[in-house]
Amino acid sequence: MALCGGIGEHERLIKRLNRVRGQIDGVCRMVAEDRDCSEVLKQLLAATGALKGATLQVLQDHVHGCVCQAIATGDDAVATIDEVIDVVRRFGA
Repeated sequence: MALCGGIGEHERLIKRLNRVRGQIDGVCRMVAEDRDCSEVLKQLLAATGALKGATLQVLQDHVHGCVCQAIATGDDAVATIDEVIDVVRRFGA
């Protein structure tokens, strides 16, 4: 199944993921440069937060798009909702 949301949402997600990639590249450089552990940890936490934000964006788009459409059209909405619940469980873990 393709990502929910329109082209604008995809572009926004790609920008967000590119920022995460930049943060991870920065962390890799910090490790290679043998930077202070506390600095590396701060950057890892920032990257983790950014990735969680991207995850929430995709989840929100999925609920507003795919799940609402499944409910409206009478498709297997229960399976779609179960998928969302599974993602939320994993996200919280």
